[in-house]
Amino acid sequence: MSFFAFVIFVVLILCVAWFYQWLKKVEGEIRAELAEEAETSEGTAQVTASATGPKEEPAAQPAAADEAEDTAAKPSAEDIVLDAIRAHPGIRQAEIYAHVQNLGKRRVQEIIRTLEKEGRIRRTRDRGSYMLETV
Repeated sequence: MSFFAFVIFVVLILCVAWFYQWLKKVEGEIRAELAEEAETSEGTAQVTASATGPKEEPAAQPAAADEAEDTAAKPSAEDIVLDAIRAHPGIRQAEIYAHVQNLGKRRVQEIIRTLEKEGRIRRTRDRGSYMLETV
């Protein structure tokens, strides 16, 4: 009987070791996806800026005007999400991801929570998701 218990113990240890390795692999894949999403959201802004090329502006314009033009040319992620909510009043949070595909789902969730805390949008529970409205 003790030999049988020993065999079961060894098999159990091997199963635990395999499961641990499998969990490490899954964690690595998840971390890689998160890093890729972060790079994509940051890289999109950089690629857009580099694709347009350097802007040649007259030197006579003040620096404040240059900054205003740069911010007007590149809408922030919050502005993109707000524009999507304004364009589709009452949109569910689960549906908004299709309208802002250049941003990652996690980033959009962070932005929505921030906008709600700032009082710029209202989230109301709706069929397993949230209905989004501007305030």
